[in-house]
Amino acid sequence: MASHATTNSNGGITACFGKAGMAAGTTTTSTIANQVDYAILGAMYRKAAASNIAAVSTDATTGLAFLPVPASRGCLFVYSLNAAGTLGVTQGPISDGSAGYQWPAMIQTHCPIGYLKVVCASNGAFVWGTSSLASAPTGVTYTFADRAAMGVSPVM
Repeated sequence: MASHATTNSNGGITACFGKAGMAAGTTTTSTIANQVDYAILGAMYRKAAASNIAAVSTDATTGLAFLPVPASRGCLFVYSLNAAGTLGVTQGPISDGSAGYQWPAMIQTHCPIGYLKVVCASNGAFVWGTSSLASAPTGVTYTFADRAAMGVSPVM
């Protein structure tokens, strides 16, 4: 999947048209602070604000369990919504971040709405669904950001 707002051959765009307000919930949960309108391949949808959405256990794109992020590494976890308004998460490649953090490939049936950048210092480690989002573990820093679509350049 392309790493930006996408269109199909009929001109159907996949993009988020509002600031989701992605944030930590309590413990391992996530929050969408604002109502968002979004499109998936041209079809429009709306998601109401929602607090403390349970952490998903598998990657929305691969269907596999998330990989732990070890010390001195980091990655992006991209939040997305499907047509039913269900929150999904797709994990990007784990790297040392020296060239930034790469966007993951995304499934076409999801619209990206934001991301969580996780960076682990030499004394940190992160496990999606286990590590608290509300209070980062020792040696781990988080950055939440809203997105209209996938980025093209790595996230620094």
